Amino acid sequence: MKKLKNPPSLNEYFGELRDVKGIFDGRKAFIGPELVQVDLTNVCDNQCLGCWLHGKELKDKKFRKEAIDIKVLKRLLHELKRLGVKRINLSGGGEPYCYPDIDDAIELIKKLGFHLNINTSFSMMTKDRVEALVYNKVDYITLSVWSTDAQSYVKQHPNKTEKDFNSLKENLIHLLKIKHEKPKINFYNVINRYNFTEIKDMVRFAESFKAEGVGFNLVDVKKGKTDHLKLGPDEKKIVLDSIIRAQKENRIRKGPKINIFGAEEFMEKNIDAERMVNSIPCYMGWIFCRIFPNGNVGVCCKSYKFVMGNINDKEFRKIWFSKRYDEFRRKALKMNKEDIYFKNLGCVKSCDNFTQNKETVERLQRLNIFDKIKLLFV
Repeated sequence: MKKLKNPPSLNEYFGELRDVKGIFDGRKAFIGPELVQVDLTNVCDNQCLGCWLHGKELKDKKFRKEAIDIKVLKRLLHELKRLGVKRINLSGGGEPYCYPDIDDAIELIKKLGFHLNINTSFSMMTKDRVEALVYNKVDYITLSVWSTDAQSYVKQHPNKTEKDFNSLKENLIHLLKIKHEKPKINFYNVINRYNFTEIKDMVRFAESFKAEGVGFNLVDVKKGKTDHLKLGPDEKKIVLDSIIRAQKENRIRKGPKINIFGAEEFMEKNIDAERMVNSIPCYMGWIFCRIFPNGNVGVCCKSYKFVMGNINDKEFRKIWFSKRYDEFRRKALKMNKEDIYFKNLGCVKSCDNFTQNKETVERLQRLNIFDKIKLLFV
């Protein structure tokens, strides 16, 4: 029997369970996060009414121009690969396609073998860029459109025109016509006072472009800035009822079915966020992190004011395995999210990672005895 020249180590062989070992340990991580969201830039071509950056950030010219240096990004991606990261989400406070080196970023991410999702408004797309998505074998695109017709689109994106919306649709149609294997599509809709009656239309709109899924989340308003977008209790109920109705109709229909993903969780975590967030542990310290355009490393989607370190000053691995990060892991796993420690995360206001936490709970419950034995060797 021939001896393997480079036999896999136990860590490599059982690598898919090392994050679970960290969770069971409860104090530290043994491997990098499964998913890293990289916000390439704060530059944006849109002025969405419900933008989470609405307020002083929009007037801060330095903030609005922030973007990760391409050299830093390349170094980071190679490091994430070595740490066992599997998925990359390109997102941002801004639009990823406003990043000047977006093509180089996408090419390297796929060359390194990451699963890639791009969160985009699709407003800067051209036919060439659509074709590049296919050529580069991008896995997913998550489209943030919030509308199903030009009039509604313009109301929520006041710097855009009906022509812009029609162009967006034309590029989606072009993607649909390409015969090669294409990225899977998810539509993500931020629900507010301007579009809360469009749930059924949003599902149909997503279906018309053969989307894999469509999701909904309530607008996260900024007090004194975007309060006019907030829904009242009755309007929230209308939205939730509309989503549940759409799910039922989807289940009984013939033919391909769209995934109306995380609907109840997306709604309930905003309607009754405190109860939902504290009903399960937070596993973000093991499975996810967000890197902002200025290089700050955050623990979750809402962590722009809760920073673990900066990749411009320090290697990511040193931040990820730091005592500061371990402190977050311990406290997030066991403590009530009303504690002052979590104030700058706003967990009980809304949690954008709730579905990921719930999926992790379900994954842990599915572990069989053989998986648990493997953990002893990781």
